[in-house]
Amino acid sequence: MCRCAGLRHMEQIKRKDRKRVRDLFAMLGSSNPQEQATARHKLEALLKRLRKTWNDLPELLHDDAAQASAPPSDPRDAGPVPDMPGNVFPPDLVRHVVEQYVALAESHDYVAVTLWILHTHVFGKFMVSPRLILTSPVRGCGKTTLIDVCSLLVARPEKSDSITAALIYHLIERDRRTLLIDEADNLELSVKGALRAVLNSGHRKGGFRRHLVAGQPRKFSTFAPIAPAASVV
Repeated sequence: MCRCAGLRHMEQIKRKDRKRVRDLFAMLGSSNPQEQATARHKLEALLKRLRKTWNDLPELLHDDAAQASAPPSDPRDAGPVPDMPGNVFPPDLVRHVVEQYVALAESHDYVAVTLWILHTHVFGKFMVSPRLILTSPVRGCGKTTLIDVCSLLVARPEKSDSITAALIYHLIERDRRTLLIDEADNLELSVKGALRAVLNSGHRKGGFRRHLVAGQPRKFSTFAPIAPAASVV
């Protein structure tokens, strides 16, 4: 189905079905596990009947009136970027998804992860992009699972188990990628000065790296959201 056809189908969904989706979605935040499970099953059935998936929830939950009155804009406000989605996931949905798949140490950890995921969609509005550092005392604690979950929710994810300085600034300059770096403890940042410099400079807007291209100096932006995962031993 092309995007135009998909949008027309979205417009044809009855108002009562949209309200039912919103009501069931609100029940996902219930403190009662049984109510939460029931709401999830009913929501899945409703999405199937509407020929929609969980990825369509932002559009189904979106306020049509607010959408019509809001002027179009680039969420990053940082020049033309291809295929930018019109809506990002609602914060409650992001937290719910993270909670379903990852057990974090403290409740405020879920808040931090949720806010960082949303930040990746609008980081161009800020002067600083904080790093989301994912650590655990030993391997096998769920860091990779959290990286996988984030890769489904952040803007333009680039997941990697190993990465070079050149690849980082090329990905950022060309596509404004969100970098999810698993096994970051194997990057040997203490000896790879160029890689460390790129990661350090990219947390603030205006960070860049100079490089020769066809004999001519060129500036590459390094400003982007980055989440490294590493075991702390």
